[in-house]
Amino acid sequence: MKHIIFSILLTTSILIAEEKEMPREELVKISEAMGHLIGKNLQTLGVSFDFEAIVKGIKDETLGKESPLSEEDCLLVISELQENSQNEIAEKNLHDAEEFLTKNQKKDSIVSLKEGKIQYEIVQKGKEEEVKAYASPLVRYKGHYLDGTEITETEEVIDLDNAISGLKEVLLGMKTNEKRIAYIHPDFGYGNQSHLHPNVLLVFEVEIIKPDASLETHNASLEVDSKEDVTAE
Repeated sequence: MKHIIFSILLTTSILIAEEKEMPREELVKISEAMGHLIGKNLQTLGVSFDFEAIVKGIKDETLGKESPLSEEDCLLVISELQENSQNEIAEKNLHDAEEFLTKNQKKDSIVSLKEGKIQYEIVQKGKEEEVKAYASPLVRYKGHYLDGTEITETEEVIDLDNAISGLKEVLLGMKTNEKRIAYIHPDFGYGNQSHLHPNVLLVFEVEIIKPDASLETHNASLEVDSKEDVTAE
């Protein structure tokens, strides 16, 4: 948090220092951009600020007026506000997650695991090999929060030992080309670790491209293909 505040103050001082040399039009443009930068950085703190008071504080600082709080006290108060805000968001997200899962598991298409905290539905059946506990499957997936905010969309090899436990449970047993939609309680997701989204429900749309794409399996498959080509010749 200190480095955010320091960078804001540093950039502001640079703008003030260059004010006399910079054309008015350019000064307005970069000042507005600086406002966006400050706003973006303040959002990461997770605290609702009074922006008019912030602007007043910046102006007063340039005039040499005394701050209503010392830097140490200011950082302490912000830290306390962050903690309170984090707790409130975490409590609401947990309530929303559990309410959703309770209703969702009543659907006939839903498979529930871990007392309903991990749920999934099969939207496309697969065939042939299935994902084993020791495997590193090649997965195409898209993740988002309950409110629809997208987390990620990618295709990659997932090491099940390093995957979040909820996603691992859903991937196990999936077959080639199978598609599932997973709903994961924060206890089996990121829990309270996320600063901006504590205790959030995770939703993943997953498809198995290859049940095991680990290096050893990949190399072995190449050797088999090579032998088959030689036999064919």
